[in-house]
Amino acid sequence: MKKNRIILLTIVSLIISVFWYFYHPTPKYSGHVSIAGLNKSVDIYTDKYGVPHIFSQNEEDLFTLLDITQREIDCFRCQLLIILSEVSLHMPSEMK
Repeated sequence: MKKNRIILLTIVSLIISVFWYFYHPTPKYSGHVSIAGLNKSVDIYTDKYGVPHIFSQNEEDLFTLLDITQREIDCFRCQLLIILSEVSLHMPSEMK
């Protein structure tokens, strides 16, 4: 019985991992986006570690884009935590 649960958990984990690899929600790191309400052009560059670097010509636009960028990253983290918590809720009690 315990062996069947371990096999089932392995299969479910594999399916979730494959789904996560191909369809996971990630923040947009490249491209051009127009946002209403900005006074001047703002550039955001994301380095290889995922850290956004914001270059703006005024502070108002800088803090507006900082807020938007941080919300996007927080939304991604929340979605990741929801997926991980759903996986842990479906684990057998012996595996927790």
